[in-house]
Amino acid sequence: MDGSRFRRPKNADEEAAWLRETTPQNTRNSTKWSLKIFEEWQGARSNKVAANESLGFEYGKVDEVQDLTVDIAQMSPLSLNFWMTKFVGEIGNRSGGRYPPRSLYQIVCGINRHVCNVNGEDGVNMLAKGDRR
Repeated sequence: MDGSRFRRPKNADEEAAWLRETTPQNTRNSTKWSLKIFEEWQGARSNKVAANESLGFEYGKVDEVQDLTVDIAQMSPLSLNFWMTKFVGEIGNRSGGRYPPRSLYQIVCGINRHVCNVNGEDGVNMLAKGDRR
């Protein structure tokens, strides 16, 4: 190999670090912030069993929804849909007020990035209209 034109092959750790560096720092921070909000809500919520929820909407398969103790990246599409609906309706900013719609969207985008990053191509894309799982 011509040393001036090609770099040496990267090992797995170097490649992972290189891929992390291709994501802008602001995006990484936003993803981390979004996930932290979800995890704080997840830990603070007293009821973590979907079957025990009082629902203001029809949800036919509530008995198949995983408990809120499951890591978000490991939730089934059905569970993710159920708990994200609850999450968006219940979270507030530090002063207890509602997040503006754009902030809610950014939080959901950050959580979606995390789920997609962890699960790769098999991950549920909550924001993709064509992902009907």
